[in-house]
Amino acid sequence: MHYRVTTYDFNSERFDDMMAYADSIKDQVQNIEGLNFAHVCSTSETGAVIVAQYDNEEAMENATPKFREIMGGMAQFYTSAPNPVGAEVIWQSDH
Repeated sequence: MHYRVTTYDFNSERFDDMMAYADSIKDQVQNIEGLNFAHVCSTSETGAVIVAQYDNEEAMENATPKFREIMGGMAQFYTSAPNPVGAEVIWQSDH
């Protein structure tokens, strides 16, 4: 498993619009090959983190252009540039 963790800040006054947009692209995100899930977690009133799990690093890298294309529409809600980092699983509690 490999993860991409992306932090970003957003305009809290447009939160409902941002969530509606996210819902509108859900099917596209779910159809990204090699992506197991993508979760968006609120970290503050104006901050969030996306945690996306991929089958492996190659799947993450191959999915990057499609993920950026799909997520490009989210830019209208950002107040800072997204900060993505790849992360390899080195420990887990579920196995």
